[in-house]
Amino acid sequence: MTQDRAGHVTAQVVVDVPVSKAGNILDRLESMGSRRNREVTFDNTVPDGRLARARIDVTFSNSSELLGGEQSTWDAIRHALAVTGAALRWSLQMLVIGICFVAPWALVLWGIRRVVRRRSRVTPAST
Repeated sequence: MTQDRAGHVTAQVVVDVPVSKAGNILDRLESMGSRRNREVTFDNTVPDGRLARARIDVTFSNSSELLGGEQSTWDAIRHALAVTGAALRWSLQMLVIGICFVAPWALVLWGIRRVVRRRSRVTPAST
C-alpha cells in the first residue's frame, strides 16, 4: 500500500486461487472499493483440473484520476486550495516585482525633490 502527498492511497492485491473459485472471487472484488485495474492470468504449466490456478492481480485506489475521472469532495477542496495558493504566490510575486521596480525610481525622485527644495531655499543675495 502506498500513499502520496495528496492523500491518494493505492493498494495492490495479488492472489493465486483455484480456477473453479476465480469467478466467485472476481465477483466479490467487483463490489469492493474503487478498483483501478484488474488482471487475471492462468497458470498454463498446470494441467486442467483440481490443480489449475488463476492469478488475480487487483489494484485499488482512491485517486480521482485512477477512478476514471470521478472526483471526490476532498479532491475538489484540495484542488481549490492549490489554485488559491498558486494565486497568492503569483500576487506576492507581482508585489515583489512592483516594489523592486518602483523603489529605485521613488528613491531617485525623492533625491531630486530634495535637491530642488534645497536650491529653492537658498536665494541669491545679489541685490
